[in-house]
Amino acid sequence: MAHGKLILVGSPGVVIDTDGLNLTYSKLQLHSEKTADDPRLRIELAGTLVHAKVIDKRR
Repeated sequence: MAHGKLILVGSPGVVIDTDGLNLTYSKLQLHSEKTADDPRLRIELAGTLVHAKVIDKRR
């Protein structure tokens, strides 16, 4: 993603895994922990961000 904003809206307990992201002049605003007991509650992000933001909004 280049020059954009990704907003993820989820419930508490959902884990966002950003280990697969390559960041170039980008920001992450995450509010999740790194552990999830249930793999269905895990979102894995992978790829390259250039001048972009990923924002985690909780309900």
